[in-house]
Amino acid sequence: MDFKAQIAEDMAVFHNPGEMADLLEVIYNGNSYKVPVIIDHTEATERQKNSADNAQGIFETDAVAYLALSDIGVIPKKDRQIEIGNEATGYTMYKINKSSCEDGEIILELVVMDE
Repeated sequence: MDFKAQIAEDMAVFHNPGEMADLLEVIYNGNSYKVPVIIDHTEATERQKNSADNAQGIFETDAVAYLALSDIGVIPKKDRQIEIGNEATGYTMYKINKSSCEDGEIILELVVMDE
């Protein structure tokens, strides 16, 4: 088996909803995809508020999402919005801070504003 075939086999395991991923709806650029997604929520930190910001209880949540390029056929672009979730748990709107694709896997660094 060559290297590319091994990567494809590994991706099938990594993105398997029975193993590591969850089957979620991804809404990007007006299109909806029901695909396996791995979301890694790292940590929530209260955002720095300037003196003119009177909002309370707003947190910035960082997450990294992993998707297979073959599942959505497009690499989402930096500074665009993407919505990820399902009807049972709800949907979250994220801003894409960084987008890359390595060996057929899309890696998105995301930020969301939660109350």
